[in-house]
Amino acid sequence: MEKLKSSHNYRRLLIVLFYLVISIIMYEFYKRDFIWNGDDIYYHFQRILGLSDNFTNGLLASNMSVSNFGVIGNGVNIFYPWLTLIPFRIFFQFTRNWINAYYLGILFYFFISFLISHYSMKKFSGSTKNAIMFSIIYNFSIYRLIDIFTRGAVAEYIATIFLPLCFLGFYEVFFGDEKQWKTLAFGMIMIIYSHVLTTFMCVVFLALLLILFIPKLKLNKSRVINCGKAVITTIGSTLIFTVPFITEELFQKYGVPDKQKLAGLDFKQLIYASVINDSRRSVEGNVYNIGLTIILALIIGIIIFRKFDFLYKSLYCIFAASFLFTTNLFPWQLFQNTPIEVIQFPYRFLMFTTLFGSIILAQSIGMIFKNQLNTRFPIILSILVIFNGAMWGSSIINGAKGVLLASPKLYITQKMINEGRVPSTNLPQYIPDAMLPNLESILAHQVLINDKMSVQVPTVKDHSNDFYVDNVKKGDKIDLPFVKYKYTKAKFNGQKVPITMSKRGFVEVTVPKTTKSATINLSYGNRTLFMWAEVLSILTWIYLFGSKYFVRWFRKVKLQQKSLSV
Repeated sequence: MEKLKSSHNYRRLLIVLFYLVISIIMYEFYKRDFIWNGDDIYYHFQRILGLSDNFTNGLLASNMSVSNFGVIGNGVNIFYPWLTLIPFRIFFQFTRNWINAYYLGILFYFFISFLISHYSMKKFSGSTKNAIMFSIIYNFSIYRLIDIFTRGAVAEYIATIFLPLCFLGFYEVFFGDEKQWKTLAFGMIMIIYSHVLTTFMCVVFLALLLILFIPKLKLNKSRVINCGKAVITTIGSTLIFTVPFITEELFQKYGVPDKQKLAGLDFKQLIYASVINDSRRSVEGNVYNIGLTIILALIIGIIIFRKFDFLYKSLYCIFAASFLFTTNLFPWQLFQNTPIEVIQFPYRFLMFTTLFGSIILAQSIGMIFKNQLNTRFPIILSILVIFNGAMWGSSIINGAKGVLLASPKLYITQKMINEGRVPSTNLPQYIPDAMLPNLESILAHQVLINDKMSVQVPTVKDHSNDFYVDNVKKGDKIDLPFVKYKYTKAKFNGQKVPITMSKRGFVEVTVPKTTKSATINLSYGNRTLFMWAEVLSILTWIYLFGSKYFVRWFRKVKLQQKSLSV
Protein backbone atom coordinates (compact mmCIF):
# COMPACT_ATOMS: atom_id res chain seq x y z
CA MET A 1 0.00 0.00 0.00
CA GLU A 2 2.83 2.41 0.89
CA LYS A 3 4.53 1.67 -2.43
CA LEU A 4 1.27 2.32 -4.27
CA LYS A 5 0.82 5.67 -2.49
CA SER A 6 4.41 6.56 -3.21
CA SER A 7 3.91 5.70 -6.89
CA HIS A 8 0.81 7.91 -7.11
CA ASN A 9 2.56 10.82 -5.42
CA TYR A 10 5.59 10.45 -7.69
CA ARG A 11 3.37 10.51 -10.79
CA ARG A 12 1.51 13.57 -9.52
CA LEU A 13 4.81 15.34 -8.87
CA LEU A 14 5.99 14.56 -12.40
CA ILE A 15 2.74 15.95 -13.85
CA VAL A 16 3.05 19.15 -11.77
CA LEU A 17 6.69 19.58 -12.85
CA PHE A 18 5.70 18.96 -16.48
CA TYR A 19 3.11 21.75 -16.29
CA LEU A 20 5.59 24.03 -14.53
CA VAL A 21 8.19 23.51 -17.27
CA ILE A 22 5.60 24.13 -20.02
CA SER A 23 4.41 27.28 -18.21
CA ILE A 24 7.97 28.61 -17.93
CA ILE A 25 8.60 27.95 -21.64
CA MET A 26 5.37 29.82 -22.52
CA TYR A 27 6.39 32.66 -20.21
CA GLU A 28 9.88 32.95 -21.67
CA PHE A 29 8.47 33.01 -25.20
CA TYR A 30 5.72 35.51 -24.36
CA LYS A 31 7.43 38.06 -22.10
CA ARG A 32 9.22 41.20 -23.29
CA ASP A 33 10.72 44.27 -21.64
CA PHE A 34 7.43 45.98 -22.49
CA ILE A 35 3.77 45.02 -22.21
CA TRP A 36 2.01 44.21 -25.48
CA ASN A 37 -0.42 46.85 -26.72
CA GLY A 38 -3.64 44.84 -26.55
CA ASP A 39 -7.10 46.38 -27.00
CA ASP A 40 -7.81 46.89 -23.28
CA ILE A 41 -4.34 46.63 -21.75
CA TYR A 42 -4.17 50.28 -20.63
CA TYR A 43 -7.42 49.84 -18.73
CA HIS A 44 -6.47 46.60 -16.99
CA PHE A 45 -2.91 47.67 -16.29
CA GLN A 46 -4.21 50.85 -14.68
CA ARG A 47 -6.45 48.65 -12.54
CA ILE A 48 -3.36 46.69 -11.43
CA LEU A 49 -1.49 49.93 -10.69
CA GLY A 50 -4.50 51.34 -8.83
CA LEU A 51 -4.64 48.30 -6.58
CA SER A 52 -1.58 49.76 -4.83
CA ASP A 53 -3.92 52.34 -3.29
CA ASN A 54 -5.69 49.50 -1.53
CA PHE A 55 -2.43 48.04 -0.18
CA THR A 56 -1.16 51.15 1.58
CA ASN A 57 -3.16 50.87 4.80
CA GLY A 58 -5.01 47.60 4.39
CA LEU A 59 -6.40 45.87 1.34
CA LEU A 60 -10.02 46.83 1.89
CA ALA A 61 -9.52 50.39 3.03
CA SER A 62 -10.99 51.81 -0.17
CA ASN A 63 -12.70 50.68 -3.35
CA MET A 64 -11.95 53.99 -4.99
CA SER A 65 -9.08 54.75 -7.36
CA VAL A 66 -7.53 57.90 -5.95
CA SER A 67 -4.30 58.12 -7.96
CA ASN A 68 -5.39 57.15 -11.47
CA PHE A 69 -8.44 56.85 -13.75
CA GLY A 70 -8.59 60.63 -14.07
CA VAL A 71 -7.97 61.31 -10.34
CA ILE A 72 -11.69 62.00 -9.96
CA GLY A 73 -12.57 59.41 -7.31
CA ASN A 74 -13.44 56.81 -9.94
CA GLY A 75 -15.03 53.73 -8.37
CA VAL A 76 -13.71 51.20 -10.88
CA ASN A 77 -12.91 48.71 -8.10
CA ILE A 78 -16.50 48.95 -6.86
CA PHE A 79 -17.80 47.62 -10.16
CA TYR A 80 -14.90 45.55 -11.46
CA PRO A 81 -13.58 42.59 -9.42
CA TRP A 82 -10.02 43.02 -8.18
CA LEU A 83 -9.16 39.99 -6.03
CA THR A 84 -7.47 38.00 -8.81
CA LEU A 85 -5.24 40.98 -9.61
CA ILE A 86 -3.52 40.70 -6.23
CA PRO A 87 -0.78 38.30 -7.48
CA PHE A 88 0.50 41.03 -9.82
CA ARG A 89 0.80 43.42 -6.86
CA ILE A 90 2.53 40.77 -4.73
CA PHE A 91 5.13 40.14 -7.43
CA PHE A 92 5.75 43.89 -7.56
CA GLN A 93 6.61 43.80 -3.87
CA PHE A 94 9.52 41.48 -4.71
CA THR A 95 10.66 42.86 -8.07
CA ARG A 96 9.90 46.60 -7.68
CA ASN A 97 9.41 46.56 -11.44
CA TRP A 98 5.90 46.59 -12.87
CA ILE A 99 6.86 44.99 -16.20
CA ASN A 100 8.49 42.02 -14.46
CA ALA A 101 5.62 41.82 -11.97
CA TYR A 102 3.07 41.72 -14.78
CA TYR A 103 4.79 38.87 -16.62
CA LEU A 104 5.40 36.91 -13.40
CA GLY A 105 1.68 37.25 -12.73
CA ILE A 106 0.99 35.82 -16.19
CA LEU A 107 3.42 32.95 -15.47
CA PHE A 108 1.58 32.28 -12.22
CA TYR A 109 -1.75 32.10 -14.03
CA PHE A 110 -0.31 29.94 -16.84
CA PHE A 111 0.70 27.38 -14.22
CA ILE A 112 -2.52 27.61 -12.18
CA SER A 113 -4.52 27.20 -15.38
CA PHE A 114 -2.72 23.95 -16.25
CA LEU A 115 -3.36 22.56 -12.76
CA ILE A 116 -7.05 23.49 -12.73
CA SER A 117 -7.55 22.19 -16.26
CA HIS A 118 -5.93 18.87 -15.37
CA TYR A 119 -7.88 18.48 -12.13
CA SER A 120 -11.20 19.29 -13.82
CA MET A 121 -10.74 16.88 -16.73
CA LYS A 122 -9.34 14.14 -14.50
CA LYS A 123 -12.44 14.31 -12.32
CA PHE A 124 -14.75 14.54 -15.32
CA SER A 125 -13.28 11.77 -17.49
CA GLY A 126 -11.52 9.64 -14.90
CA SER A 127 -8.51 9.51 -17.20
CA THR A 128 -5.13 11.07 -16.42
CA LYS A 129 -4.14 10.90 -20.09
CA ASN A 130 -7.31 12.69 -21.18
CA ALA A 131 -6.67 15.30 -18.49
CA ILE A 132 -3.14 15.98 -19.75
CA MET A 133 -4.26 16.21 -23.39
CA PHE A 134 -7.13 18.51 -22.49
CA SER A 135 -4.81 20.75 -20.46
CA ILE A 136 -2.41 21.11 -23.38
CA ILE A 137 -5.17 21.86 -25.90
CA TYR A 138 -7.05 24.29 -23.64
CA ASN A 139 -4.03 26.24 -22.43
CA PHE A 140 -2.48 26.57 -25.88
CA SER A 141 -5.82 27.58 -27.41
CA ILE A 142 -5.76 30.59 -29.71
CA TYR A 143 -8.85 32.31 -28.33
CA ARG A 144 -7.38 32.34 -24.83
CA LEU A 145 -4.14 33.67 -26.30
CA ILE A 146 -6.14 36.39 -28.07
CA ASP A 147 -7.76 37.24 -24.72
CA ILE A 148 -4.48 37.91 -22.90
CA PHE A 149 -2.31 38.98 -25.85
CA THR A 150 -4.38 40.70 -28.54
CA ARG A 151 -7.30 41.96 -26.52
CA GLY A 152 -5.33 42.62 -23.34
CA ALA A 153 -8.44 41.38 -21.53
CA VAL A 154 -6.59 40.28 -18.39
CA ALA A 155 -9.74 39.79 -16.29
CA GLU A 156 -11.53 37.69 -18.91
CA TYR A 157 -8.43 35.55 -19.44
CA ILE A 158 -8.21 34.85 -15.70
CA ALA A 159 -11.92 33.99 -15.63
CA THR A 160 -11.41 31.36 -18.36
CA ILE A 161 -8.95 29.59 -16.04
CA PHE A 162 -11.87 28.65 -13.79
CA LEU A 163 -14.36 27.74 -16.53
CA PRO A 164 -13.39 24.02 -16.53
CA LEU A 165 -13.90 23.89 -12.77
CA CYS A 166 -17.26 25.63 -13.05
CA PHE A 167 -18.42 23.22 -15.78
CA LEU A 168 -17.24 20.20 -13.76
CA GLY A 169 -19.15 21.39 -10.69
CA PHE A 170 -22.27 22.07 -12.75
CA TYR A 171 -22.12 18.58 -14.26
CA GLU A 172 -21.62 16.92 -10.88
CA VAL A 173 -24.42 18.80 -9.11
CA PHE A 174 -27.06 18.15 -11.75
CA PHE A 175 -25.96 14.96 -13.51
CA GLY A 176 -23.20 13.29 -11.46
CA ASP A 177 -22.16 13.24 -7.82
CA GLU A 178 -24.09 16.10 -6.22
CA LYS A 179 -21.87 15.92 -3.14
CA GLN A 180 -19.22 17.70 -5.23
CA TRP A 181 -21.17 20.97 -5.00
CA LYS A 182 -18.12 22.77 -3.59
CA THR A 183 -16.47 22.46 -7.01
CA LEU A 184 -19.30 24.45 -8.59
CA ALA A 185 -19.19 26.99 -5.77
CA PHE A 186 -15.43 27.53 -6.01
CA GLY A 187 -15.52 27.80 -9.81
CA MET A 188 -18.27 30.42 -9.73
CA ILE A 189 -16.66 32.31 -6.83
CA MET A 190 -13.38 32.70 -8.68
CA ILE A 191 -15.13 33.74 -11.90
CA ILE A 192 -17.08 36.37 -9.96
CA TYR A 193 -13.84 37.60 -8.43
CA SER A 194 -12.32 37.83 -11.91
CA HIS A 195 -14.92 39.17 -14.35
CA VAL A 196 -18.58 40.09 -13.82
CA LEU A 197 -19.46 39.78 -17.51
CA THR A 198 -18.09 36.22 -17.71
CA THR A 199 -20.14 35.43 -14.59
CA PHE A 200 -23.28 36.65 -16.34
CA MET A 201 -22.47 34.66 -19.47
CA CYS A 202 -21.81 31.52 -17.41
CA VAL A 203 -25.14 31.81 -15.62
CA VAL A 204 -26.98 32.29 -18.94
CA PHE A 205 -25.08 29.46 -20.63
CA LEU A 206 -25.55 26.97 -17.77
CA ALA A 207 -29.24 27.89 -17.46
CA LEU A 208 -29.68 27.13 -21.18
CA LEU A 209 -27.98 23.76 -20.68
CA LEU A 210 -30.31 22.94 -17.79
CA ILE A 211 -33.36 23.75 -19.91
CA LEU A 212 -31.99 21.78 -22.87
CA PHE A 213 -31.25 18.67 -20.82
CA ILE A 214 -34.32 18.65 -18.57
CA PRO A 215 -35.22 15.09 -19.69
CA LYS A 216 -31.82 13.86 -18.47
CA LEU A 217 -31.82 15.94 -15.29
CA LYS A 218 -31.46 13.75 -12.21
CA LEU A 219 -33.28 16.15 -9.93
CA ASN A 220 -34.06 15.03 -6.39
CA LYS A 221 -34.13 16.49 -2.89
CA SER A 222 -30.42 15.91 -2.34
CA ARG A 223 -29.46 17.70 -5.58
CA VAL A 224 -31.69 20.67 -4.80
CA ILE A 225 -30.15 20.98 -1.32
CA ASN A 226 -26.59 20.73 -2.63
CA CYS A 227 -27.34 23.20 -5.41
CA GLY A 228 -28.67 25.53 -2.72
CA LYS A 229 -25.43 25.10 -0.76
CA ALA A 230 -23.42 26.01 -3.82
CA VAL A 231 -25.52 29.12 -4.43
CA ILE A 232 -25.47 30.27 -0.79
CA THR A 233 -21.71 29.76 -0.34
CA THR A 234 -21.04 31.49 -3.67
CA ILE A 235 -23.05 34.49 -2.51
CA GLY A 236 -21.53 34.46 0.98
CA SER A 237 -17.93 34.13 -0.24
CA THR A 238 -18.22 37.07 -2.63
CA LEU A 239 -19.96 39.59 -0.34
CA ILE A 240 -16.71 41.49 -0.01
CA PHE A 241 -17.17 42.51 -3.66
CA THR A 242 -20.92 42.24 -4.25
CA VAL A 243 -22.10 44.36 -1.29
CA PRO A 244 -20.44 47.60 -2.49
CA PHE A 245 -21.28 46.69 -6.09
CA ILE A 246 -24.99 46.05 -5.54
CA THR A 247 -25.56 48.95 -3.13
CA GLU A 248 -24.03 51.39 -5.61
CA GLU A 249 -25.95 49.91 -8.56
CA LEU A 250 -29.21 50.37 -6.63
CA PHE A 251 -28.32 53.89 -5.49
CA GLN A 252 -28.27 55.58 -8.89
CA LYS A 253 -28.54 54.82 -12.59
CA TYR A 254 -25.61 53.70 -14.71
CA GLY A 255 -25.58 53.06 -18.43
CA VAL A 256 -24.48 49.85 -20.14
CA PRO A 257 -20.65 49.96 -20.05
CA ASP A 258 -19.28 50.63 -23.54
CA LYS A 259 -22.59 49.78 -25.23
CA GLN A 260 -22.14 48.05 -28.57
CA LYS A 261 -24.40 46.91 -31.40
CA LEU A 262 -24.76 43.14 -31.09
CA ALA A 263 -23.48 41.46 -34.24
CA GLY A 264 -22.08 38.00 -34.89
CA LEU A 265 -18.82 37.39 -36.72
CA ASP A 266 -18.81 36.76 -40.45
CA PHE A 267 -18.86 32.96 -40.71
CA LYS A 268 -16.40 32.66 -43.60
CA GLN A 269 -13.98 35.15 -42.09
CA LEU A 270 -14.15 33.35 -38.75
CA ILE A 271 -13.24 30.03 -40.36
CA TYR A 272 -10.39 31.59 -42.34
CA ALA A 273 -8.95 33.49 -39.36
CA SER A 274 -9.15 30.31 -37.26
CA VAL A 275 -7.36 28.17 -39.84
CA ILE A 276 -4.43 30.61 -40.07
CA ASN A 277 -4.41 31.29 -36.28
CA ASP A 278 -4.66 35.02 -36.84
CA SER A 279 -4.10 36.91 -33.58
CA ARG A 280 -3.79 40.44 -34.90
CA ARG A 281 -6.01 43.11 -33.40
CA SER A 282 -9.52 43.48 -34.83
CA VAL A 283 -8.84 47.11 -35.81
CA GLU A 284 -6.25 45.68 -38.22
CA GLY A 285 -8.95 43.65 -39.97
CA ASN A 286 -8.74 40.46 -37.94
CA VAL A 287 -11.67 38.41 -36.68
CA TYR A 288 -11.15 37.02 -33.18
CA ASN A 289 -11.25 33.26 -33.56
CA ILE A 290 -10.74 29.79 -32.08
CA GLY A 291 -7.63 28.74 -34.00
CA LEU A 292 -6.82 25.72 -36.13
CA THR A 293 -6.76 23.22 -33.24
CA ILE A 294 -10.39 23.81 -32.29
CA ILE A 295 -11.40 23.79 -35.98
CA LEU A 296 -9.82 20.31 -36.15
CA ALA A 297 -11.89 19.37 -33.10
CA LEU A 298 -15.04 20.31 -35.05
CA ILE A 299 -13.96 18.20 -38.03
CA ILE A 300 -12.66 15.15 -36.14
CA GLY A 301 -15.63 15.24 -33.79
CA ILE A 302 -18.16 15.06 -36.59
CA ILE A 303 -16.22 12.21 -38.27
CA ILE A 304 -16.32 9.99 -35.19
CA PHE A 305 -19.57 11.39 -33.78
CA ARG A 306 -21.34 8.03 -33.94
CA LYS A 307 -18.70 6.47 -31.72
CA PHE A 308 -19.31 8.95 -28.92
CA ASP A 309 -21.57 7.97 -26.06
CA PHE A 310 -24.56 10.17 -25.21
CA LEU A 311 -22.51 12.46 -22.96
CA TYR A 312 -19.90 13.29 -25.58
CA LYS A 313 -22.47 13.53 -28.34
CA SER A 314 -24.21 16.15 -26.18
CA LEU A 315 -20.93 17.95 -25.53
CA TYR A 316 -20.15 18.01 -29.25
CA CYS A 317 -23.55 19.54 -30.00
CA ILE A 318 -22.98 22.18 -27.31
CA PHE A 319 -19.53 22.81 -28.77
CA ALA A 320 -20.82 23.26 -32.33
CA ALA A 321 -23.81 25.36 -31.21
CA SER A 322 -21.65 27.73 -29.14
CA PHE A 323 -19.46 28.22 -32.21
CA LEU A 324 -22.43 29.06 -34.44
CA PHE A 325 -23.82 31.40 -31.76
CA THR A 326 -20.85 33.71 -32.30
CA THR A 327 -21.47 34.08 -36.04
CA ASN A 328 -23.81 36.11 -38.22
CA LEU A 329 -25.87 32.94 -38.71
CA PHE A 330 -27.46 33.70 -35.32
CA PRO A 331 -29.97 36.61 -35.13
CA TRP A 332 -28.19 38.70 -32.48
CA GLN A 333 -30.17 41.80 -33.43
CA LEU A 334 -33.16 40.30 -31.63
CA PHE A 335 -31.32 40.68 -28.32
CA GLN A 336 -30.41 44.34 -28.73
CA ASN A 337 -31.91 46.47 -25.91
CA THR A 338 -32.31 43.40 -23.70
CA PRO A 339 -30.17 42.40 -20.68
CA ILE A 340 -28.13 40.24 -23.09
CA GLU A 341 -26.66 43.35 -24.74
CA VAL A 342 -24.23 43.78 -21.82
CA ILE A 343 -22.04 41.07 -23.37
CA GLN A 344 -21.08 43.72 -25.99
CA PHE A 345 -19.38 41.24 -28.34
CA PRO A 346 -20.97 37.84 -29.16
CA TYR A 347 -17.52 36.47 -29.98
CA ARG A 348 -17.01 36.25 -26.21
CA PHE A 349 -18.94 32.96 -26.36
CA LEU A 350 -15.85 31.53 -28.04
CA MET A 351 -14.57 30.90 -24.52
CA PHE A 352 -17.21 28.16 -24.25
CA THR A 353 -16.45 26.93 -27.77
CA THR A 354 -12.80 26.62 -26.74
CA LEU A 355 -13.64 24.79 -23.51
CA PHE A 356 -15.95 22.20 -25.09
CA GLY A 357 -13.82 21.90 -28.21
CA SER A 358 -10.82 21.04 -26.03
CA ILE A 359 -12.85 18.37 -24.23
CA ILE A 360 -14.02 16.87 -27.53
CA LEU A 361 -10.56 16.86 -29.10
CA ALA A 362 -8.96 15.23 -26.06
CA GLN A 363 -11.66 12.55 -26.04
CA SER A 364 -11.37 12.05 -29.81
CA ILE A 365 -7.60 11.51 -29.64
CA GLY A 366 -8.13 9.04 -26.81
CA MET A 367 -10.64 7.09 -28.88
CA ILE A 368 -8.64 7.17 -32.12
CA PHE A 369 -5.46 5.93 -30.41
CA LYS A 370 -7.24 3.74 -27.89
CA ASN A 371 -5.07 0.69 -28.51
CA GLN A 372 -1.81 2.66 -28.59
CA LEU A 373 -2.60 5.16 -25.83
CA ASN A 374 -0.91 3.22 -23.04
CA THR A 375 2.20 2.18 -24.93
CA ARG A 376 2.73 5.27 -27.10
CA PHE A 377 1.32 8.04 -24.96
CA PRO A 378 4.68 9.86 -24.58
CA ILE A 379 4.93 10.08 -28.38
CA ILE A 380 1.30 11.17 -28.77
CA LEU A 381 1.74 13.77 -26.03
CA SER A 382 4.97 15.08 -27.54
CA ILE A 383 3.29 15.55 -30.93
CA LEU A 384 0.34 17.27 -29.22
CA VAL A 385 2.61 19.65 -27.29
CA ILE A 386 4.77 20.46 -30.32
CA PHE A 387 1.79 21.03 -32.63
CA ASN A 388 -0.23 23.16 -30.20
CA GLY A 389 2.83 24.97 -28.91
CA ALA A 390 3.92 25.78 -32.47
CA MET A 391 0.44 27.12 -33.31
CA TRP A 392 0.45 29.23 -30.14
CA GLY A 393 3.98 30.56 -30.66
CA SER A 394 3.58 31.32 -34.35
CA SER A 395 0.37 33.17 -33.58
CA ILE A 396 2.29 35.47 -31.22
CA ILE A 397 5.00 36.05 -33.84
CA ASN A 398 2.48 36.80 -36.58
CA GLY A 399 0.34 38.97 -34.31
CA ALA A 400 3.40 41.00 -33.34
CA LYS A 401 4.03 41.75 -37.03
CA GLY A 402 0.96 43.97 -37.02
CA VAL A 403 1.39 47.71 -36.52
CA LEU A 404 -0.18 47.85 -33.04
CA LEU A 405 0.72 45.03 -30.64
CA ALA A 406 4.47 45.68 -30.67
CA SER A 407 4.42 49.38 -31.53
CA PRO A 408 7.08 51.23 -29.45
CA LYS A 409 4.82 54.28 -29.42
CA LEU A 410 1.92 52.35 -27.91
CA TYR A 411 3.15 49.50 -25.72
CA ILE A 412 3.73 49.99 -21.99
CA THR A 413 7.30 50.43 -20.74
CA GLN A 414 8.70 50.90 -17.25
CA LYS A 415 9.71 54.43 -18.22
CA MET A 416 6.11 55.21 -19.20
CA ILE A 417 4.96 53.89 -15.82
CA ASN A 418 7.58 55.88 -13.89
CA GLU A 419 6.55 59.06 -15.69
CA GLY A 420 2.83 58.41 -15.15
CA ARG A 421 2.10 58.29 -18.87
CA VAL A 422 0.00 55.10 -18.99
CA PRO A 423 -3.31 56.35 -20.47
CA SER A 424 -6.47 56.08 -18.40
CA THR A 425 -9.10 54.59 -20.72
CA ASN A 426 -12.82 53.80 -20.51
CA LEU A 427 -13.32 56.63 -18.01
CA PRO A 428 -17.09 57.03 -18.63
CA GLN A 429 -17.81 53.34 -17.87
CA TYR A 430 -18.68 53.56 -14.17
CA ILE A 431 -19.71 57.19 -13.98
CA PRO A 432 -23.39 57.71 -12.99
CA ASP A 433 -25.67 58.82 -15.82
CA ALA A 434 -26.39 62.14 -14.04
CA MET A 435 -22.70 63.12 -14.29
CA LEU A 436 -21.95 62.04 -17.86
CA PRO A 437 -23.12 65.29 -19.58
CA ASN A 438 -20.47 67.19 -17.60
CA LEU A 439 -17.74 64.57 -17.73
CA GLU A 440 -15.32 66.90 -19.55
CA SER A 441 -15.45 69.45 -16.73
CA ILE A 442 -14.68 66.83 -14.08
CA LEU A 443 -11.77 65.49 -16.12
CA ALA A 444 -10.53 69.08 -16.45
CA HIS A 445 -10.65 69.27 -12.61
CA GLN A 446 -12.85 72.37 -12.56
CA VAL A 447 -13.74 73.48 -9.03
CA LEU A 448 -16.73 75.82 -8.57
CA ILE A 449 -17.08 77.97 -5.45
CA ASN A 450 -20.41 79.78 -5.63
CA ASP A 451 -20.24 79.24 -9.41
CA LYS A 452 -16.77 80.83 -9.63
CA MET A 453 -14.49 78.41 -11.49
CA SER A 454 -10.88 77.43 -10.83
CA VAL A 455 -8.80 74.37 -11.74
CA GLN A 456 -7.32 72.05 -9.14
CA VAL A 457 -6.00 68.50 -9.36
CA PRO A 458 -6.52 66.89 -5.93
CA THR A 459 -3.60 65.75 -3.84
CA VAL A 460 -3.46 61.99 -3.32
CA LYS A 461 -3.34 61.13 0.38
CA ASP A 462 -3.55 57.49 1.53
CA HIS A 463 -6.98 56.32 0.31
CA SER A 464 -8.38 59.78 -0.27
CA ASN A 465 -8.00 63.02 -2.21
CA ASP A 466 -7.47 66.50 -0.76
CA PHE A 467 -8.69 69.79 -2.21
CA TYR A 468 -7.53 73.16 -0.86
CA VAL A 469 -9.65 76.33 -0.72
CA ASP A 470 -9.01 79.85 0.59
CA ASN A 471 -11.18 82.62 2.02
CA VAL A 472 -14.46 80.78 2.18
CA LYS A 473 -17.36 81.75 4.40
CA LYS A 474 -20.06 79.76 6.06
CA GLY A 475 -22.74 78.61 3.63
CA ASP A 476 -20.58 78.75 0.50
CA LYS A 477 -21.28 75.97 -1.99
CA ILE A 478 -18.18 74.14 -3.27
CA ASP A 479 -18.76 71.99 -6.33
CA LEU A 480 -15.82 69.58 -6.58
CA PRO A 481 -14.67 67.54 -9.63
CA PHE A 482 -15.21 64.26 -7.84
CA VAL A 483 -17.63 61.40 -8.56
CA LYS A 484 -20.50 61.12 -6.08
CA TYR A 485 -21.27 57.54 -5.11
CA LYS A 486 -23.52 56.36 -2.29
CA TYR A 487 -20.65 56.04 0.18
CA THR A 488 -18.49 58.97 -0.94
CA LYS A 489 -17.77 61.07 2.18
CA ALA A 490 -16.11 64.38 3.03
CA LYS A 491 -14.21 66.13 5.80
CA PHE A 492 -13.73 69.89 6.08
CA ASN A 493 -10.55 70.60 8.03
CA GLY A 494 -10.95 67.18 9.64
CA GLN A 495 -14.64 67.72 10.47
CA LYS A 496 -17.15 65.37 8.86
CA VAL A 497 -19.59 67.26 6.66
CA PRO A 498 -22.54 66.06 4.59
CA ILE A 499 -22.29 66.04 0.82
CA THR A 500 -24.97 66.64 -1.78
CA MET A 501 -25.11 66.36 -5.54
CA SER A 502 -24.16 69.56 -7.36
CA LYS A 503 -25.87 70.95 -10.45
CA ARG A 504 -23.17 69.26 -12.53
CA GLY A 505 -23.92 65.97 -10.79
CA PHE A 506 -20.69 65.89 -8.75
CA VAL A 507 -19.84 66.17 -5.07
CA GLU A 508 -20.98 69.41 -3.41
CA VAL A 509 -19.92 70.53 0.06
CA THR A 510 -21.46 73.39 2.04
CA VAL A 511 -18.84 75.29 4.05
CA PRO A 512 -19.66 74.79 7.77
CA LYS A 513 -17.76 77.87 9.03
CA THR A 514 -15.87 80.88 7.73
CA THR A 515 -12.12 80.28 7.37
CA LYS A 516 -9.09 81.71 5.59
CA SER A 517 -7.98 78.24 4.34
CA ALA A 518 -9.36 74.75 4.42
CA THR A 519 -8.59 71.23 3.33
CA ILE A 520 -11.50 69.22 1.96
CA ASN A 521 -10.77 65.52 2.19
CA LEU A 522 -12.86 63.17 0.01
CA SER A 523 -12.85 59.42 0.46
CA TYR A 524 -15.11 56.41 0.06
CA GLY A 525 -16.45 53.69 2.29
CA ASN A 526 -18.93 52.42 4.84
CA ARG A 527 -16.75 50.89 7.53
CA THR A 528 -19.48 48.95 9.35
CA LEU A 529 -21.19 47.55 6.24
CA PHE A 530 -17.96 46.62 4.48
CA MET A 531 -16.49 45.10 7.64
CA TRP A 532 -19.50 42.79 8.02
CA ALA A 533 -19.30 41.87 4.34
CA GLU A 534 -15.63 41.02 4.83
CA VAL A 535 -16.26 38.98 7.97
CA LEU A 536 -19.12 37.02 6.39
CA SER A 537 -17.01 36.35 3.29
CA ILE A 538 -14.14 35.01 5.40
CA LEU A 539 -16.48 32.85 7.49
CA THR A 540 -18.05 31.40 4.34
CA TRP A 541 -14.57 30.62 2.95
CA ILE A 542 -13.72 28.87 6.21
CA TYR A 543 -16.92 26.82 5.99
CA LEU A 544 -16.32 26.03 2.34
CA PHE A 545 -12.77 24.77 2.68
CA GLY A 546 -12.16 24.34 6.39
CA SER A 547 -15.28 22.51 7.55
CA LYS A 548 -14.06 19.03 6.58
CA TYR A 549 -10.79 19.55 8.44
CA PHE A 550 -12.70 20.80 11.47
CA VAL A 551 -14.96 17.72 11.35
CA ARG A 552 -11.93 15.44 11.13
CA TRP A 553 -10.27 17.22 14.06
CA PHE A 554 -13.48 17.04 16.11
CA ARG A 555 -13.86 13.30 15.43
CA LYS A 556 -10.22 12.73 16.32
CA VAL A 557 -10.67 14.56 19.63
CA LYS A 558 -13.81 12.54 20.40
CA LEU A 559 -11.99 9.28 19.70
CA GLN A 560 -9.12 10.32 21.94
CA GLN A 561 -11.55 11.18 24.71
CA LYS A 562 -13.24 7.78 24.36
CA SER A 563 -9.91 5.95 24.44
CA LEU A 564 -8.87 7.86 27.57
CA SER A 565 -12.16 7.11 29.30
CA VAL A 566 -11.71 3.39 28.58
